[in-house]
Amino acid sequence: MCLKVKCLIPGLWLCFIMQLMSLHSSAQVQGFIPIDETMQSLIDFYNTDTLTVIIPDDYNPDSEARRSVEGFSFWRKDLVYEWIHESAFREVRPQRHLQYFGPINEFNVNILGSTPFTRADSGFVYHGMRFVDSGDAFYYMHPSGRCIYTCTNRRQSIHPYTAYLAGGAYPLYIFSGNQLRITGFDSNDGSTPSINDLDALRNAYFCKSIRSRRIHYFFPCSQKQLPDADSLISLTDTFVEDLCRFLQTDTSGIPMVTTYIYASRDDLQAFIAAPKAQTVYGKSYGNINHSMSLDMAIVKHETGHSIIESKIGKNHSAFFSEGFRQYTDYLFSQAAYENDLKVFREHAEMLTPSLVLQTENNFFSNMVNYSISGIFVKRVIEITGLEQFKKAYADNDLIELIEAQAGPLEALISELKDAALTPDFNHQ
Repeated sequence: MCLKVKCLIPGLWLCFIMQLMSLHSSAQVQGFIPIDETMQSLIDFYNTDTLTVIIPDDYNPDSEARRSVEGFSFWRKDLVYEWIHESAFREVRPQRHLQYFGPINEFNVNILGSTPFTRADSGFVYHGMRFVDSGDAFYYMHPSGRCIYTCTNRRQSIHPYTAYLAGGAYPLYIFSGNQLRITGFDSNDGSTPSINDLDALRNAYFCKSIRSRRIHYFFPCSQKQLPDADSLISLTDTFVEDLCRFLQTDTSGIPMVTTYIYASRDDLQAFIAAPKAQTVYGKSYGNINHSMSLDMAIVKHETGHSIIESKIGKNHSAFFSEGFRQYTDYLFSQAAYENDLKVFREHAEMLTPSLVLQTENNFFSNMVNYSISGIFVKRVIEITGLEQFKKAYADNDLIELIEAQAGPLEALISELKDAALTPDFNHQ
């Protein structure tokens, strides 16, 4: 998930943060192809009344996959998605906008003829580079602007293009699991493609690292001094173990978290293909995290997302994902809770069914929403209990759970607002 401002820093981290403030970096990203800052191609593609999603005949995406595809165009709540198997598809409307979605080798016909990709056994090939691992995937927008290809090497609920807002910065993306491998422009017309080889760029940018049992940190080559390794390892591993304990789970099965520390926000956004207007300070993609600096508030926030996704599951709602992550800060720090409660009281009117349901998907437009969602999630957990909340969180069924145990959403919101505004309110 995305962190756009620093969170409250608990006292446990204070001494370490003071050390980090004395470290200096001055790296500049070299060799990146400029992105489309306007994101106009992406906007134009979804500027249609109906989007036809074509899938292989023997493939029926589950509800999570459909929800992720249909939720991608969050600014177009009126857009109709038409899911159709390839053998039933007939091009009867020349201006129809199309999306091919699913395992590339399960399509009966070659759908890649007008793309720079070709099929390979167990995967696909891009200009001689083979991508045949089960987690490999690609996104490609045809130069016509009317067709996108969002294909994978295996059946999976979530295609990584949805997390990276693919198509906004570049028309071409290649992924390996949660890792972005290639971005750029390729019109497939015989001209030389302009691509960013992210593996090569990372190798040139990062040349220092610290590895703990839980997190592998990578630092820019320009960073003159690394933090004390023992302190960093102790603090981060303890954080992961404490978070799991608070969440009433263990640390088994958690993959190594890769955390890239950048010299600047501009560098971070270049590597994750985020237009500068998004103002991203930190970002989590499963077990791959990015932070604009070694600010432990940002690192902890993104690491927390990785641990929650690994041990509990992934929730597609920004409100509940960020709210649950915010709630976990209260388990570490009374001050974090009191700060969010203060913010909630000052902005209680902003808690609405629309915000909770994300009908306008505007969560990240206002940082106050982090505090609001945290206080709301805390109240829900008090009603449902942590175990039921975790299950519904992973199943993306939290609204159903809330209405089953607390009544209509509107009533719960009203009750929380009234209670929180009383002087003696304190659930902590």
